[in-house]
Amino acid sequence: MESISAHPGRVNAEAEVGRRARFPGHLVTAARIAFGVVFFVCGLDAFLDFLLRPSSPIEGAMAFAGALIKTGCVAQLLKGTEVIARAFQATRAAPPQK
Repeated sequence: MESISAHPGRVNAEAEVGRRARFPGHLVTAARIAFGVVFFVCGLDAFLDFLLRPSSPIEGAMAFAGALIKTGCVAQLLKGTEVIARAFQATRAAPPQK
């Protein structure tokens, strides 16, 4: 049965909610594929060395990276975040929605 709306020109509210529910799903899938491709290509670059690199490192960036490495906790933070993110991606878990 078709629901009758008080406003004949207006779309059925249930159909409108259904369309809104599909859009984020497609967006999440597109983001997952895009990030997967980026991680895959960067991982391959570690073995095949095909991405371009700057001819000389930028001094300010190198000083900043050196200071971060000297703190001793950046590598653990980075790898810990990577492990958690990969676990979420592998299980297709997502943060709770409002």
